[in-house]
Amino acid sequence: MDEMFQTRIDTVAAKLNQASVDPELKLGASDALREVRADQRDVLTQDGREAFVLRYLQREAERFRADDETLDALDADEQRTKPLCTCSDSGCALKDGRLPVLVENAETLEQGLRQFRRRHRGNPVVLDDAEHALDDKVGRVMQVYDHIMISLSNGIPIDEVRALRSDDADAEGDEQAAAPDPEAAAPPAE
Repeated sequence: MDEMFQTRIDTVAAKLNQASVDPELKLGASDALREVRADQRDVLTQDGREAFVLRYLQREAERFRADDETLDALDADEQRTKPLCTCSDSGCALKDGRLPVLVENAETLEQGLRQFRRRHRGNPVVLDDAEHALDDKVGRVMQVYDHIMISLSNGIPIDEVRALRSDDADAEGDEQAAAPDPEAAAPPAE
């Protein structure tokens, strides 16, 4: 993952340093980078990813145990109803909103998560949720870098690149909505 980000960072930095790139495009790219600066801290380094997962575990454990008053203090809409982990261990690190020791002591977050899953006796539901949230954040940051690279490489303002992406998603949704329902066209079963 780190290499994928580094390649994008290096490419964007090189484009931003090219004198031939329109200054307005450079400003748009800089604005887009500022928008994801906080997210970058969570996804660009091993320590950042670990800190993100830990904060996620803590927040979800608090939501799981929260009453209405606590939810307000957490700035959360609703209590977590999904279990944090399905194991029977009352001292489970996940249920306490902590990173398991196996994860903390591993060389990488990914390696620690694999080891923990293999050895743990329950389904670490909140850990799966944390990984999905991290993957979503990684995707958003990578998308910003991709948009910037497209913008700077093709001389297109970043807002137009983003609009192209949303137009593609809208068109795809329209195609799916217009597709005939195969079950509706099937003859009745006898």
